[in-house]
Amino acid sequence: MWELNHGVNALAAQVLEDPFPFGLGSHLALLNSMKEGVVLVDEAHRIRVRNKAARKLAEELLPEAGALTHLGDLPVTAILDDLFRGRRRLHEETVEEFETLRSFQFTFTPCWHDGRIKGVMIVIRDVTRERELQDKLLQAEKLSRIGHAFTELSHQLSNPLSVLSGYAQLLINMTQETKFHSSATKIFQAATQIQQMVQHVLDYVRISKPIRSRMNLNAIVRATLDQIEDQLQNHAVLVKTDLDPTLPDALVDENEIRQALINLIDNACQAIGASGGEIEIRTTQREGRAYLSVCDNGPGIAPGHLGKIFDPFFTTKSMGKGTGLGLAITRSIAEGHDGSLHVETALGRGAKFTI
Repeated sequence: MWELNHGVNALAAQVLEDPFPFGLGSHLALLNSMKEGVVLVDEAHRIRVRNKAARKLAEELLPEAGALTHLGDLPVTAILDDLFRGRRRLHEETVEEFETLRSFQFTFTPCWHDGRIKGVMIVIRDVTRERELQDKLLQAEKLSRIGHAFTELSHQLSNPLSVLSGYAQLLINMTQETKFHSSATKIFQAATQIQQMVQHVLDYVRISKPIRSRMNLNAIVRATLDQIEDQLQNHAVLVKTDLDPTLPDALVDENEIRQALINLIDNACQAIGASGGEIEIRTTQREGRAYLSVCDNGPGIAPGHLGKIFDPFFTTKSMGKGTGLGLAITRSIAEGHDGSLHVETALGRGAKFTI
């Protein structure tokens, strides 16, 4: 890397010194052969040269004309001033662009010629993939740390949950012809859901495949809403459905899809808050694939959080209000069904999560 910077540094000094346009040809050919973006800035902070990679990597970050004052959200005037005055020999910054979910690394190096600084070379690298790999490594380490503890906890939970499920099943059988039958069924379903959730967190730290059968997504949505009817009333939210009646059966694990839907609904309820609001659940189909969406009219997701919401244990909720696993588990469920989880949001305009 030092040799690269040293070579381009010498080249940059020649480009900034050369007053003849035709003299740039050989220099630009070399600059354009580089995969890194290279920008050359003169003493007035004006961009004198940018190579093809710079145009491709950071077109939206660089001004077309005038002085360079910002690289995306990064103010660079003070950085350039310090470099031209010799206060710094090198400066490096990594910038997250939340709108595009990309990460850029900028390396600023002064270009010396005839004993003085004639300009500054800015090398631009797209480090999105590197950051993603780093995040995955950190996530793996985090999961490894909690994996053993959660395994022990799950063993402690399994016995009381089994007892609860057993008595709930007994109540179902004893209340066949009574008004309590529906309540007993909901208790059993809730206990089963907890067991599934515990199991799925275990599966999250030691990958397993869902058990699928052909099910109608609309039927799963209706059954899930019936199961959590009381919780929705407590949240004072109005739930609407827009279910495609022609939706064919899909090969899914019913309990996992229920869990994913409950996670998304709970996430929407938390976003809306105690003041109440609207949630709409939609099913659609396109090009042979089924889509399940949960939309809310809450405040939307802040740009600074958008790149982290699917990370395990990331939460903006207060202590005790959430584990930060809901969206991570939901994405894991979607991917386990050969699908994906996407979000569309804007501040003040709610959010839409689609499996």
